[in-house]
Amino acid sequence: MSASVNKKLLILILVLQNLFYLLITLINFNSLRGTDYDKYGNYLDYFIKNRVDQIGLESGVSYYWFVSIFFDFFKSPLRYSNDSLEYVLTASIQTANFLLFSIGLAGVFFLLKKMTIYSSTEIYFLLIILSIFPPLLGARAILKP
Repeated sequence: MSASVNKKLLILILVLQNLFYLLITLINFNSLRGTDYDKYGNYLDYFIKNRVDQIGLESGVSYYWFVSIFFDFFKSPLRYSNDSLEYVLTASIQTANFLLFSIGLAGVFFLLKKMTIYSSTEIYFLLIILSIFPPLLGARAILKP
């Protein structure tokens, strides 16, 4: 295969693999039952339910604001009830984490590209391997700043 076709194939594998893992975690994992949701869930309630009294603001809130944007996006077309609130929150958390992870992957790509040590094909292969690293798969599924 030529280098151009090989590079395009690796990009396709990287994108499809990450979308596949996003769908698998959306279907099989409830982010509200993840580690530390009880501790950090109040920060999310601050933006979603306007519960000002439950938050001490002892840590940064930009991550929770970012997740609440996805919550607002997902709740509108779904017309959620209290029964489906859990699913909307899970989809919001995991989609926000996926977007942040994708931005991080792009940052790693540009960092390695700037170092000029590796070729683009090697970098894409590295990102594919990095995407299936178990702690990163878990980090994409839970609410954790």
